[in-house]
Amino acid sequence: IESTKQLKKLNRLIGRLRRVICRAIDRQLTDEERNRIAAMKGQEEERNRIAASRDQAKFDIEMLVDPAYTVERFIRPVGAQRKSGNCVEFLQYNPESTITLADLEDLVGNGDELSADQDTGADAPSLMDIEKAREAFANLPPEKADDYDAWVKVMLAAKFYGLRDECENWSMLSAKYDAESFDEKWNALPDVSEIRVGSLVMWAKGTGWVPSWEQHWLANEEQHWLANEEQRTENAVATRFIDHFGDDLRYVPKWGKWLVWDGTRWANDDGDVRVRNLTRNFVHSFWSDVGDFVSEPKTEQAKATTARQFVKSVNKRHAIESIVALAKSDRRVRVEHDKLDANPMLLNLQNGTYDLESGKFRGHSRVDLITQVAGVAFDPSAECPKFMETMSLIFDSAELREFVQRIFGYSMSGDTGEHILPIAIGSGFNGKSTLWNVLVDIAGDYGTLANESLLLGDKNAHPTEKAQLYQKRIVAISEPDKGAKLREARVKELTGDSFITTRRMREDFWTFRRTHTFWLSTNHEPEITGTDDGIWRRVKLIPFDVNLKDRVKPIPDYHNWLVKNEGPGILNWLLEGFAKYQRDGLHDPPEVVKRGSTYRSDQDEIGTFVAECCDEGAELQVPANKLFQEYQWWGGKLSKTKFGREMGARYKKYRPSEGEFRNVTIYHGISIIKPKKPKKPVNPSVKSDFEHLL
Repeated sequence: IESTKQLKKLNRLIGRLRRVICRAIDRQLTDEERNRIAAMKGQEEERNRIAASRDQAKFDIEMLVDPAYTVERFIRPVGAQRKSGNCVEFLQYNPESTITLADLEDLVGNGDELSADQDTGADAPSLMDIEKAREAFANLPPEKADDYDAWVKVMLAAKFYGLRDECENWSMLSAKYDAESFDEKWNALPDVSEIRVGSLVMWAKGTGWVPSWEQHWLANEEQHWLANEEQRTENAVATRFIDHFGDDLRYVPKWGKWLVWDGTRWANDDGDVRVRNLTRNFVHSFWSDVGDFVSEPKTEQAKATTARQFVKSVNKRHAIESIVALAKSDRRVRVEHDKLDANPMLLNLQNGTYDLESGKFRGHSRVDLITQVAGVAFDPSAECPKFMETMSLIFDSAELREFVQRIFGYSMSGDTGEHILPIAIGSGFNGKSTLWNVLVDIAGDYGTLANESLLLGDKNAHPTEKAQLYQKRIVAISEPDKGAKLREARVKELTGDSFITTRRMREDFWTFRRTHTFWLSTNHEPEITGTDDGIWRRVKLIPFDVNLKDRVKPIPDYHNWLVKNEGPGILNWLLEGFAKYQRDGLHDPPEVVKRGSTYRSDQDEIGTFVAECCDEGAELQVPANKLFQEYQWWGGKLSKTKFGREMGARYKKYRPSEGEFRNVTIYHGISIIKPKKPKKPVNPSVKSDFEHLL
């Protein structure tokens, strides 16, 4: 420094550096505090605490140039008293390390022009920024909506933060507003924009508005929170609790359950264990606050006693339970169940989230509101040679292997465009269980094992059974009994587009959208009595015809070995399968088509009965009752109503008003060949009844 002019310039540059640092502190503080600052209105004691933390941070790093030229006084921390002499001790000083004014100017630049919209390093907006943007929208000048360019910039920011309603309400303030034009423009805008919350705040400040998160910097010194009677209530403590932990907590009113962010997903807090523990630790920390409050010289003895009594009472069980109960009503943590896992194309993995639609991988985000996580991590370079070798052993046909890859990949998404019921069919030692277990383990939380009563058998499943389907993608049902009957109406319900209504124990009924694909693994085809396309087009019979018993040496826990050693590679194979499905569809191979056709023919009991016991012809006819009696004598299983419905779908059914069959319901185009002996044992009493009728 050779002149006063240079000294002034240095002061300006360091002032700019100080502003850059303070902005960095504010950004860091915002990331840490999230919704706390935005919801801080009226909470003086909290603003005072954060302001003190900020001032301490500034004290630690902020520096100004002192007019004195001695090394010891050249740089001093803000807040250091002005005293003559060596008031600062230098722990390290290297006179060889220097920087010129020009270097510093290049480094700092014009600090006053730094954009508040500079990238924070995150692709997705933080919850805190969304709240800031929402508050800014409420204070934007209406005349800005009249300027088309400015209007578009505001819309870009609104779309990035998902604030369509706020943006449209603001746009309505302009005489130029047109709903159709707004919708068209909104849909055309990209989801990511360079216009961020800083611009919205800057424009809103032009009206004289002061953001709530900045108001605490303007506040005067305030009293300790324990001195404020309004803060010494369970209600106020519940608010403070959410101020501190709200970023990592969500409450689902329909379920009466808390969710806790574990760094990967929003995990269920069964029994409120984690929330209660947080609350206990939080109120216990008040004893430290009491110590600080009592040690203040201005604290009166009576107020100190009151503070101690309050902290003691709030640490009791009933108070902790009340705080947890009150916190549930805080709008900052309440979330409806249908907002969770709302994007079916996001697959949450151990180390991040994969977007199946775009093929992009990114970090975990609270904003996604994901509650599930798969069992493996994403590694784009991972391979799975042993798994591919296993696939080649199980399926000789390359076309069938491609189909299995596509349908497995489809199942890893929450896409429900395909109304299908894949059935893996085959006897033992064919690799069916290995593939099955690998798929479920890779799916992790997205997979579940369901009881066969959900889709098979005669018993009605308990209403809570359907709750296990919520947000699942792979639902496995394994090895039903031989002769198990498919519950066709239930299959159509749970594999279609309709919403599913269910409840858990001690819950009211709630509704959710289907995200799952059932996978049925069996040695025997389940019985299907229906003949309509609605059920048969769903069935995808995948043959596991190979017998590996004499071809490979069994490896204990082979599927666990595959997941442990090749899990990320198998995941890549599944992701590739989904990409192929998006491009080509499922496209059933000949093996699946042929096996399904044979299965349908074998299950057509009416068709078999007609072929064995009846003639068909345009002039033939038979009374409906007589035909049903013949069907029962033959050993048919359908009820009279269902038999009539099935026959009516195949043959003309009417009631003539004259002739041989006057006022008798008949089927036209069919007749009985001749009386048949029953193919299956018939109860003697039933047989005698038939003979009497005949």
